[in-house]
Amino acid sequence: SGTSYCGRGTDWSHLSIQDARYEFGKAADMGKLHMCQWLAEYYDFSALDIVSNQNRALRYATQNGHIKVCQWLVEHFNLTVGNGNKKNRLDVRVANNSAFRQAAHNGHLEVCQYLTMKFNLTKKDVTCRNNYALRKSAQKGHLEVCQWLTHHFSLTKTDAQTNKNEA
Repeated sequence: SGTSYCGRGTDWSHLSIQDARYEFGKAADMGKLHMCQWLAEYYDFSALDIVSNQNRALRYATQNGHIKVCQWLVEHFNLTVGNGNKKNRLDVRVANNSAFRQAAHNGHLEVCQYLTMKFNLTKKDVTCRNNYALRKSAQKGHLEVCQWLTHHFSLTKTDAQTNKNEA
């Protein structure tokens, strides 16, 4: 769908399931929890519906710091943690833990903390992609996130400079 209807007073009954999934992702992107909830109910979304495209709705919510949307997605759709295997489409680690990485990259400490607590993320999880979470949060000047990452996961200068782990 090229045009987003999210947030407009539109008759939703004509939308295809694919368009509705797209709108769901846009609602998560904008932090519109009630719209996400309504679309999920109206279209009777399953967890597999909302995690299409490598957990797009969760990634959008986390990259923009929409903690309530993030929490609702995880709880309502019973998202799990596994080994990042793309065949387990409910795995929040799909796409190299992109939901966590995007939250850190954009300075959303509360989201990082929630995902870490909820899924017992480890040092290996958060240092994937050449330590993307720490590097990008530092590049963007998110000091509080950098301090939390280094303290919570006991990251050293060596970890920060040389980690090549591709979890």
